Amino acid sequence: MLRIVTAALLALIVAEPASSAPLQVYDGSADGHRYNYTVEAVGKNFLRLSGTMLDSGQGFVLLVSPDGEVTGNFGYSPVAFKVSKTTRDKAAAAIAAQAIAAEGETLTTASR
Repeated sequence: MLRIVTAALLALIVAEPASSAPLQVYDGSADGHRYNYTVEAVGKNFLRLSGTMLDSGQGFVLLVSPDGEVTGNFGYSPVAFKVSKTTRDKAAAAIAAQAIAAEGETLTTASR
């Protein structure tokens, strides 16, 4: 189940338009549950998803490696599984586009 949810949450990032916000908050649903979460690039091409399952209030922090390996905690339970590299790469590209949009916004504001 968690593998499907993580893939769905990553896919929502790709569907959202790029924002100039430094850390965009996403609201989504997958597998009948609602989530509120952020995604950020960390380290060498890793993605960190941090958020809450709204139905239960359980928090989660998941680290997605460049090859799609996911590790972290969901509630108090450690988790480890894999998502497709394609899904992970699309999400990473969307996060990079958001970072570029945020930099452009900062440069535009600074030049005024």
